[in-house]
Amino acid sequence: MSAALAQYSELLGALNALYTATDRATRDRANEYLEKFQKSVDAWQATHAILAAPESDPSATQEARLFAAQTLRRKLQLDVHQLPRESMAPLRDSLLQMLTTYATAPKALRTQLCVALATLALHMSDWADPVSDVSRMLVGDASSAGVSAWETLLSFLTILPEEVNESRRTLLSEQELQDRIRTLLEKNGQNVLHMLGEYANRTSSTGTAALCTCLQSWLREIPLQQVAASRFVDLAFGTLASEGASDDSDTFEAAVDLVSTMLRETSEVNEALNAQIVEILFPRVMALHPRLLATKSDPDAFRGYARVLSEAGEAWVILIARMPQHFAPLVQAIADTTAIDEDLEVVKFTFNFWYHLRQSLEAPKHAEAKQLFTPVYISLVDAMINHLHYPTDAADESDLFDGDREAEDKFRSFRHDMGDVLKDSCVVVGGRECLTRAYNRVSELLEKGKTQAVRWQDIEAVLFSMRAMAREISLDEDQVLPHIMNMLLNLPEHPKIRYAATLVLGRYTEWTAQHQDYLLPQLNYITSGFSTAQNTSKDADDVTSAAAQALKHFCRDCSKLLIDHIEQLYGFYAQAQPSLDFESAVEVTEGIGHVVAALPLEKQYAALSAFVKPIGDRIAARCETPTTDEAETRKLADHIELCTVFAFTANAYVDARQAPSHPCVRVFEELWPTLSRTLDTYGHLSFISERICSCIKTQLQSYRQHALGLLPLFADKLAAEFDRLHYGCFLWVSGACVRQFADPEYNPPPTVDAVWAFVGRQSTALFALLEARHGNPQAMPDVIEDFFRLLIDALLANPQRFLAPESQSTPASTSFLDTVLIVSLIALKVRQADALQTVLHFLRDLTGWLGATPPTSGQSITPEVKHHLAVAIVRASHVLTRMLVIGLAHEYPRDATGDASAVVVALLEGLSDPAHRNTILQAILAALTAGPVESTAQQACAPALVPLTQRPTAASAETNGHKTPQDHELEPADIWISLDPATVGSNEAQKLVQQIYDAIQDAQSRKARAVLADFAAVYRRRVAAR
Repeated sequence: MSAALAQYSELLGALNALYTATDRATRDRANEYLEKFQKSVDAWQATHAILAAPESDPSATQEARLFAAQTLRRKLQLDVHQLPRESMAPLRDSLLQMLTTYATAPKALRTQLCVALATLALHMSDWADPVSDVSRMLVGDASSAGVSAWETLLSFLTILPEEVNESRRTLLSEQELQDRIRTLLEKNGQNVLHMLGEYANRTSSTGTAALCTCLQSWLREIPLQQVAASRFVDLAFGTLASEGASDDSDTFEAAVDLVSTMLRETSEVNEALNAQIVEILFPRVMALHPRLLATKSDPDAFRGYARVLSEAGEAWVILIARMPQHFAPLVQAIADTTAIDEDLEVVKFTFNFWYHLRQSLEAPKHAEAKQLFTPVYISLVDAMINHLHYPTDAADESDLFDGDREAEDKFRSFRHDMGDVLKDSCVVVGGRECLTRAYNRVSELLEKGKTQAVRWQDIEAVLFSMRAMAREISLDEDQVLPHIMNMLLNLPEHPKIRYAATLVLGRYTEWTAQHQDYLLPQLNYITSGFSTAQNTSKDADDVTSAAAQALKHFCRDCSKLLIDHIEQLYGFYAQAQPSLDFESAVEVTEGIGHVVAALPLEKQYAALSAFVKPIGDRIAARCETPTTDEAETRKLADHIELCTVFAFTANAYVDARQAPSHPCVRVFEELWPTLSRTLDTYGHLSFISERICSCIKTQLQSYRQHALGLLPLFADKLAAEFDRLHYGCFLWVSGACVRQFADPEYNPPPTVDAVWAFVGRQSTALFALLEARHGNPQAMPDVIEDFFRLLIDALLANPQRFLAPESQSTPASTSFLDTVLIVSLIALKVRQADALQTVLHFLRDLTGWLGATPPTSGQSITPEVKHHLAVAIVRASHVLTRMLVIGLAHEYPRDATGDASAVVVALLEGLSDPAHRNTILQAILAALTAGPVESTAQQACAPALVPLTQRPTAASAETNGHKTPQDHELEPADIWISLDPATVGSNEAQKLVQQIYDAIQDAQSRKARAVLADFAAVYRRRVAAR
């Protein structure tokens, strides 16, 4: 071992152990050591020493050198803040020399060094021309440079644009980033094109893949007309058009990628230069059509050609509509691709093209193109029907995919994609013509079935196409649909065919509503499908499910026509519902609810009661004989859900100003004692409580002001049950009460007062629960989520009352708002994504009231209330900001970063006083860099030291005497945390704060949020890599 590497003997020993040790424990210890080493500052010097070691040094093995290159790349991408500015130039010179030294090294090692150098070039703003410097170092005099040097140069050139385009992983400012893009990319496009030309002159076909890949990386930086005029277009298309092109898969795929990217770059067809380039590329694209047809048995080649043709169609779709005769061959080539059934995944490549072309053809100015391409879209109907067929060669008829569930799911999904193509065809060709082709196909099959066997797959595929096209068929269609409707009722009896036919009937119920002669025959056909409900086979279950779905649509769209048949529906529901699976029962119940809603108001109570009372009786009977059997309690929950479905659908509008009550509310008033008793008996089962809460919420939403009489019953029960069970659903449904009855604009003062007292009672119960759980929100994320949803509803309903100071106050001068803010700080520690996001949504809504413009139109708060809000938020701002920044960095889910950054920015914008704004900026800095907690910041946390149950709530009278067994205090240590100082440099932190400050000063709140979000993304990537 050389003297230079002797100091790294432990590192080299760990590397040796990782690759040679036979026992896992040793390898794990070595891996742990190496991971820790990569994060250290010492790794900079160590990697350089290993890479600079002479080839003769046996301790610097290939594995050690590759590890060193990987570590150096990693350090430059993630830990560049550890590198002093003055060290960058020597590191650059060293890396340039290493590229030359390792030009003949394995590709993996060269790639790591190229990535490292490209990353350094991005950060090193005083490096004027990295592309030329790297080129001079590697190839110098191009005529004498070796192949390996050229390959290394191409590797660097390929990587550079990729690293720059991934620059969101850095903390460069927008201006710095744009400057580096100009220096590294925009100024070097022609230079790179020239280098590629030099390389092409000196390499054989084996270098084509690298050349195509490099050129693709630079296409955005090089004017496309220059590329089109170069030799590279012929090179790429020549590679694709040659016999056996896909034999060299790397070269073939690289050429496909390059050509596809070129085609996408020509999509702005209104630019004259692009139109000229299209004329250069078009004949070359069409030359690939014969290759497509000739390589159907070669999956890789077929996929590549299909991709190029589809990309061309999508890029030039506007030109195709403008010049249909000229581009008709391309459209036909894509149609040929769609019709080939060797690989349905490849067929899917073309679907976007047919959609975009359909959109263009809808314009009246493209009538000529529409007429020309109508036959093509007609052929698509036939092609889609062919592709829709289920497999016919399965050994087991009951398992068409031989147990391959993934293949089955993909095929089902693909069928729906094909349905979209059928809709496109209907728009272009006309629904009648498309339906006629489908009808004729079935008619031919039925005629054929008279003399020979017909597979059910053939009929089912056509029926699926009819269902898919339904949305595009006119309700006035009277030429084909009458024949189809008659045919559907007389198809051969087979469960798969009945299933498909039933779903078709369910899709055309709006048409049936306008053609009443077909009503009863279709209704009888659909309801006959329920006769299989007792059959336990999968096919029978599918038919029942289809019948339930069809009946739901039938009742919804034909509800007024079924009013006279309500008596028959009573008997049908009483007979069928108990034997249906839950999903089917819900579908049927929803449909019948629509019929009830269509009845005259004076008949709705009796009708709804006739359906709901038997369900209520079953619920009551189960309460009479309590059980712990899960199957029975689940069935009980399902009965409650059916009542909810009735409340959701049987909700005909009744003007509260003209009618004192809604007839259906009376049904649920009569049901309430049963539901209340169910809570008493089975409320400890969370799914029972949730179902009843859902039923309550649905009643409030459906009947609105008419449900006012139910409010006292609901409120008392919800508060009592939350006190008893602590389930979040009781808070969740409380929000529905608030949304409906807390707004003073639409509700009388007594009602509003009662609702706010209810909010106060629920808040106090939550505060007590949080204290009992020692301020740990992790143990009850669902409760946290539902409580903050309640707060969001309350703030939205009446911000003036929510934010106003109370007449009573504690010795610590706290208020309900102070308490809510402290609970918010506690809740920000929750890690369940939905709960956390709800807390952030609330804070975003709350801080929005600091601004000059109310966040909710039509509402306002008085200056006194706004001042009270500002004072409360100032007290918590340092703690809140610090927690949000830390959460943004590595704790919050990615979906929460937008809300978290918005809250921080709202604080900076709303608290415009320089001292307050400086407090927030210092909090950001404190979160990023370790350090002692300032005394002023500790004072900001003082309100947290008052036990929560000693604080006022939204209704102080409701809180009196409500104490928990154990008071909990939130200690400052719970929240004073900072990021690992090894992961954020002080200069980096100062720069981030300055960028945020500048954006706020310039009134660019969106930019400030983006700066925070970008930092979060960079930091997460940095820490994740660690």
